[in-house]
Amino acid sequence: ALVHFALEDVDVAVIETAMGGLYDATNVVESDVSVITPISIDHARLLGNNRGEVAVHKAGIIKKSNKKVVVGRQFEDVQSVIQATAAKQGVPTTILGRDFEVDNVVVSEKGTDFSYRGYGTEGNTRMEDLYVSLIGAHQADNAAVAITAARALLGPSYQAEKFEKAVRKALKKVQNPGRFDIIRHKDKTIILDVAHNPEKITSVITTFQTLYPGKKVALIFSCKWTKDADTMAKILKPITEKVFLTQFQDKNNPDKNRVMGKDELIHIFDKQDLNPIWCESPRDAMQKAMDSSLDFVLITGSFHLLRELKEQGRQL
Repeated sequence: ALVHFALEDVDVAVIETAMGGLYDATNVVESDVSVITPISIDHARLLGNNRGEVAVHKAGIIKKSNKKVVVGRQFEDVQSVIQATAAKQGVPTTILGRDFEVDNVVVSEKGTDFSYRGYGTEGNTRMEDLYVSLIGAHQADNAAVAITAARALLGPSYQAEKFEKAVRKALKKVQNPGRFDIIRHKDKTIILDVAHNPEKITSVITTFQTLYPGKKVALIFSCKWTKDADTMAKILKPITEKVFLTQFQDKNNPDKNRVMGKDELIHIFDKQDLNPIWCESPRDAMQKAMDSSLDFVLITGSFHLLRELKEQGRQL
């Protein structure tokens, strides 16, 4: 990918780490700006079992070449690791909640309205009535981080009026498939989200309860065996009426043992008194959910689950 970018002579390359950061292959890049979005426990076997350990890996992308490190909303223990790493490298930080913020956030089925303001290291900046075509209050945070990173990258060439015009245009067009996608099919509202850790599942629940207060879902769920399914099941319980558990094929790693097994998944959701129903395939789970009396179907737990259903063409 890096060779391709070089051959194409791109003006800006946005490089996302695959896992962690410190030892990730992408970390060979001498970046101009580092961006660290909210950190949670994931890939625990490789990155660590607590947020502080994960933060060490994530903060590993900070380099002396950075003009600035732009940081999303973080837990305090994570923030301290990031700031210590940035200070060691001699790089200034710009932090959501300290140097810039969002307000007037309104979430709808079409997207998210919000306003952006910069203070502290970001000076006195205000952009009113912005709209991002992604759904959820957390997407306003993500948009604010992207705006701030772009400002940092531009540096002295930043021109407020031109920049704001470009921001408004870009946010309206942005797409991120599999993040609270809403599909209407017959009498059902189907929600697809690739959330696969407790923090991301929490964002799904918060968004659902904002849009559909008091409603319940038929849940289709599967995940890899490395994921914290216990906590995810607990978080999902308040909006869940029926549960359809299944397994998918991980095409990146054909060994099916990487997918959480039937007995373990059933046990986890049984502990939440959710009376799960086992389905031999995602297709079967989708059919059962569509046959239920509930108006809402939520499909979550893994990128691979959504991929398999899309490949099977099940109303998606």
